[in-house]
Amino acid sequence: MRLKPIQKGGGGGTSGYSGFSGYSGGGSTIPVTNVIHVDNKRIDLYVADGSISKPFITIQAAINSISGSSSTNKFQINIAQGAFYPENITINKDFIIFVGEKFTRLTGDITLLDPASRIKFARLQLRGNFTAILPGESIVIDLEDCDAVSGKTWTITATNPSDYVYFSQNFQVYGGNWMANLVATNVTVAFYESGAKYYCTLDITGGPSGRSFYCDGGMFEAIIINLTNVARSFISAVTTMNEGDETVAVNLFGTTNLTADACFLGGATVTNSGTGTITLLTKSADIKNDSSVSGTSVKDAMNTLQKNIALMNPQVGTSYLLSLTDAGKTVTLTNGSPIAVTVPTNTLVPFLVGTIIDFIQGGVGKVTFSGAGVTIKSKASNLSIAAQNVKVSLIKEATNTWYLTGDLIP
Repeated sequence: MRLKPIQKGGGGGTSGYSGFSGYSGGGSTIPVTNVIHVDNKRIDLYVADGSISKPFITIQAAINSISGSSSTNKFQINIAQGAFYPENITINKDFIIFVGEKFTRLTGDITLLDPASRIKFARLQLRGNFTAILPGESIVIDLEDCDAVSGKTWTITATNPSDYVYFSQNFQVYGGNWMANLVATNVTVAFYESGAKYYCTLDITGGPSGRSFYCDGGMFEAIIINLTNVARSFISAVTTMNEGDETVAVNLFGTTNLTADACFLGGATVTNSGTGTITLLTKSADIKNDSSVSGTSVKDAMNTLQKNIALMNPQVGTSYLLSLTDAGKTVTLTNGSPIAVTVPTNTLVPFLVGTIIDFIQGGVGKVTFSGAGVTIKSKASNLSIAAQNVKVSLIKEATNTWYLTGDLIP
């Protein structure tokens, strides 16, 4: 099972690092349009303009030179190979990728300020603290083939989180060595083929819709993972090393739900102190936990659940039966006549407990929810969306029990 909500790229050069893609194009590759060069080893006299022959001496000077960055006007800052950059940098521009080479090391602290919410780092050794406290709904911070040093802390917070755009707020790590502490709030955190190790702690707290934590491939060694109110936690093909005091501990708090597939082959301790569920799929039977484990032969529901890259599911008919592919999506319902939405039983469609599906009434046709053999809990037992352009949410509480929340009428 491989989860790639945003397309990963590779390579480099002045044409633009191909991994800088997908932030506004649903995963399509959009090359950068401007390249700026930085080299702090230059000691000759010249007037810096960011060209390859007249590079800036500092990264901050390169950032300050950027004007008009946007989804169609991206910037790449090429940082010279083999250099140490001790400066603290502040990034207050959007759509920038910072690209280094082997042994290019940034030892100062990095701060992201609004509107710098779509930023990528590639092939860099990041040795300082990192802080991003951003209000926007489109936070995307990518690290590809980067090392984060032990003893430092990365703090990433969305202060005004979206409650329905599931993949709009991402912190994603591809490859490299992750050894820093991570404190993430209201942001979806994903590690792809990149483990964490050496006594670091990952503290991840969910937002209004729970947010998410994904690990797909890689090795975890001597770390603590704390997940609080993270409705969707999915770990696939992850190996842990547990030798002596180098243990891996996963602690679940609040309404955190954890699904593990073909992973934790070295064994790990999972402690569920909240009200969420733990589900083990293929080859995960050696995981240790202190609570009941369900679904050792669960169907590929989670495989389908995680393929929610296409966030919107537009429907224009007068009736709709939910399917597994709706998990984590927003279903728009648009028609001039009344629309009936049917919630299936768990036998028919085995949604995982904790599944969240959002709905928007796009037309004047009144949308009403029902389900034979299913209990739908709502305020005053109202089951219809109040008006056009109103959003409501279904949240699965138990096997055949759902909450319906939002602006509802009889």
